[in-house]
Amino acid sequence: MRFAFFLNGNNIHEKDLSELLTKSYRLGGSEFEFLVVSYLVERRDNGIKSYLLSNYEGKVPHKEFHFVEGLEQACDFCFRNSINHIVIDIKQFNEVVIDKYSNKLEFYIWAHNIVGEYILNKCLTYSCIKKVICVSQSQMLGFKNHPSILKACYIYNIILFKDKDYYKSRIGTRNQHNVVYMGCIRPDKGFHVLAKAWPTIVSEIPDAQLFVIGNGQLYGKSVSLGKYGIATQDYENEFMPSLTDKAGNVLPSVHFLGLLGDEKYEIMGRCKVGVPNPIDR
Repeated sequence: MRFAFFLNGNNIHEKDLSELLTKSYRLGGSEFEFLVVSYLVERRDNGIKSYLLSNYEGKVPHKEFHFVEGLEQACDFCFRNSINHIVIDIKQFNEVVIDKYSNKLEFYIWAHNIVGEYILNKCLTYSCIKKVICVSQSQMLGFKNHPSILKACYIYNIILFKDKDYYKSRIGTRNQHNVVYMGCIRPDKGFHVLAKAWPTIVSEIPDAQLFVIGNGQLYGKSVSLGKYGIATQDYENEFMPSLTDKAGNVLPSVHFLGLLGDEKYEIMGRCKVGVPNPIDR
């Protein structure tokens, strides 16, 4: 059996991902999962031959990596090379391309974001869409009343772990009330919910500290950041009043750290509470 994974590499800024399993890179969650899963499938003797198709121009550890300009070119590559199955990110859903190859390929939609009704309806319409793969049971049950649930399944995302001693050496032993947020800072990720709650948290727990890993450019450096260099200006205007004093200075209890590599483990080891996604999207 042959499976292809189409990865949109427009938002990958790292030029060398050849140490994918051992080194921490500054990648978005979707990009990371497509890279790691396709590579692990390729390495294992499981009867599946895996191909990574992408417009990314850097280095990857995959043996079967092929450059394509976009989804249509990826589908054409599959058709010409007798690859019958292709996995695509829900963000790359393209009805025109799927329709063109509906009698030639089978599509698997990997839903790293909430599945909207438009795509649910299309998944039901096209017999070539074989599965909608969610990343949790709760996400899948979010559309349990839609007929396309019959095509749905869920597979938890892969997280690469180091040995226990690595983490134990980085865990702070003193009693503290540190909180860490990690992710892209844009409205659909919900950071504003945590930010607006922070003054209340500090009023109840005066020594609480908030560490923020990430910014609005995690998925693309073309995003124009606002005054504080954290998110777009409009989005900063929504949440920064909760995290600044009357003079506009960031509160002493809040630490914006930007995009991090392995350094993030040091930060997480000092925190008691992790908040990856305040609104569960």
